[in-house]
Amino acid sequence: METNRGRAAVLVALGLCVGSLTGCPASDQCEKCGLACEVLATTPVAWTEQTALGSPEQLFASFAGSCQAPFQWDASGWGSTLTIVPVQGQSTLTATVTLDTASARLLTHTTGGCPDVLQIDGTATLDLPEGKVADQQPFTIGASAGLIPSTLGFVLKEESFGPWVSIQKSDPSATLSMSVTVSPPGLACSGQIGLGTQTIKGNVGSGSGGPLGSWSDTGCGAGQVGVDPAQPWQGIDVAAAIATTFGQATLSGTWSDGSATTLVLTTATLATAACAESLANGFTVVTVPVDVVATSADGRVQGLSGRGSVRVSVNQSSLRDLQLNLSTDLVCASEADTLPYAGASCAIDGQVTAQLHFNHYTDDRAMDAGSLELYVFERQNPSPGIGGADRVDSLILGP
Repeated sequence: METNRGRAAVLVALGLCVGSLTGCPASDQCEKCGLACEVLATTPVAWTEQTALGSPEQLFASFAGSCQAPFQWDASGWGSTLTIVPVQGQSTLTATVTLDTASARLLTHTTGGCPDVLQIDGTATLDLPEGKVADQQPFTIGASAGLIPSTLGFVLKEESFGPWVSIQKSDPSATLSMSVTVSPPGLACSGQIGLGTQTIKGNVGSGSGGPLGSWSDTGCGAGQVGVDPAQPWQGIDVAAAIATTFGQATLSGTWSDGSATTLVLTTATLATAACAESLANGFTVVTVPVDVVATSADGRVQGLSGRGSVRVSVNQSSLRDLQLNLSTDLVCASEADTLPYAGASCAIDGQVTAQLHFNHYTDDRAMDAGSLELYVFERQNPSPGIGGADRVDSLILGP
């Protein structure tokens, strides 16, 4: 868990600094990236008043509201450091978000690299029949040019934990915190809760963190909304775009041993709800679950199938790209079994993990690229190599 936490921290830090190149949503984030962002002026803004960024009502109205969704939590990964009772559970969560419309204000800064920010305050309450997760928890959300938040977030200190679970620390000196992310109730009823622990002994600190629970009324995560792929989305027929691009596709490829072949893909969109999210760069992305079957002309791959997804990126109602992703495990039931990848033998190998990735760009097909990577695990090798696999066979794919 510490490794995942460390990776998350690095990604967050990188995200903040990348954001600062085009504008930070808050002055403290700019300062973390080396920009001295001092507030020059704070100007109150009425709820419906227009600014260069839009009105507070246009930017933040969807954050206010109340909704209910199935909630589940799983604390089984914390067994070595915390005792959490109940370890797992399911319930129904009610999320209520209130905005203080009178608190809206425009922040201008002294440094050109720090853009104007429109901010507003509010409170969030998360209720379970087992007890409150958060009660009237304050938060502040802000938007700047091209950077509009898709979620609100806050952190609960240990003394503010609700009674819905009992948490006992194995190390009394450790401090706990819960990070909460909530989607705008006006757009989707979803969110997630993470748990973190930190211990400082002398001048040495250590910590870990990870997910604890989540809620959703569509199966989509925090910051996402449910989409019916059978209906036009932002003027785009998503199902038709996927069928045209990947329904029946033949891709040229070269194996890592230098031999050339083609890979034929058959892709079918599943009749289930998809999930869409807005990105900070102005793009919106809908992720659609699909069934994929792959076969290569040279016979190495024959009927390799699995459940994958296609990420469809849209900018201003125009398709930018479609990204196909698939990861599936091919397991030998016995040494006499055969796999849909002839490059592995069940007499020697026990499992192959196949990962397919391919990007199609609508405005420049010459940029299309991807790969089919097959991670081969030998049956008798107790010490596999890098990445846990004994070898990796790659098929580099082009247009």
